[in-house]
Amino acid sequence: MKLFYSISICLIFSVIPTTIYAQVIWFEDFESYVDGTGYTGSSTPPAALISGDYPSGVTKWTIDTLNAQLTASSDWISVQTDDLGNKVFELRDTDGAFTWSSEVNDISAYLDVLLSVSISEISNLESTDNINIYYKIDGESEVLFETNGSNFNDFSSAKAMQDSLIGDSLQIIIRAKNNSGL
Repeated sequence: MKLFYSISICLIFSVIPTTIYAQVIWFEDFESYVDGTGYTGSSTPPAALISGDYPSGVTKWTIDTLNAQLTASSDWISVQTDDLGNKVFELRDTDGAFTWSSEVNDISAYLDVLLSVSISEISNLESTDNINIYYKIDGESEVLFETNGSNFNDFSSAKAMQDSLIGDSLQIIIRAKNNSGL
């Protein structure tokens, strides 16, 4: 039996120029969006439908659903409110991979940039369900986060991290899929 799960994401870029000082230079906690901001599914015809504030009310990130198949109204890739009342970015029964991308951020004035992405699951994941977290420096190829960059099967919660980044621009890319709608 396939069980429902969700992934919530909180993205933080922080800069550590010395061991004493840190500055957050980009942050997304999804609290400013209405529930459903992103895509929901439709069974007639099967399609990913834009919902909530997306894309007009979103400036910090984009979603690519080209390979996802949201075939029922109970399928989504969107902001939802969790059991604790927090806004999280969640996916349910995508039946294919989707891509979440942050805006491109200027990091040229910073050294040793640290990235952190918090993710969690609800219920049990299947071996083919996954979430992979990448970064791009200066528009180059995607690089998987060193710590918890690849997550599949059951992982409960994790914090993906990458440190010591230097460059002019930085972007986070998350690719994930879930085949369960229960």
